[in-house]
Amino acid sequence: MTIIHLEDDHLYAEYIRIELMEQAKSSGLPLEIVRIPSEWKFNESIDEIITKGDAFLLDVMVRWCYPEEDSVAGDPPGEYYDAGLRCVKKLINNLPTNAHRNIVLYTVYQQEEIKSELEDINHLSNFHKVNIFTKCEDTAHLWEMLSKKPNNQQIAANSSVDGA
Repeated sequence: MTIIHLEDDHLYAEYIRIELMEQAKSSGLPLEIVRIPSEWKFNESIDEIITKGDAFLLDVMVRWCYPEEDSVAGDPPGEYYDAGLRCVKKLINNLPTNAHRNIVLYTVYQQEEIKSELEDINHLSNFHKVNIFTKCEDTAHLWEMLSKKPNNQQIAANSSVDGA
């Protein structure tokens, strides 16, 4: 299983990587986590992200780009505090309708604080449901959200999310 992880904070990304790797090891599921460090890099890599990702974990607040990318990245399309929301919309608009991937937005916001944005995102498509994970929750719950098939069945150790 491959999780695409949009996170600009390398320390928090490492914490999540360690926690999810431990959960995967306990469940016998091989896991690769690919970190995308900025909104610009996410946009630039969208085709590869869709092809490679079995599940997607996106931080809501992410920087547009790093200083070394400034000359090619251009101006940000909006504020950093909703970059992950823009990325999840792009992801949904580019995923095939039969992709059946788990998509999790994680944030320091409480669900009520971004309820209308989440409803807007989930109305974009009848095929892809986006879940919310608050950063103070237990990472075992995060693992469950990422590793369940859309019909709530646990992904088997030797299968992809699509069941192939």
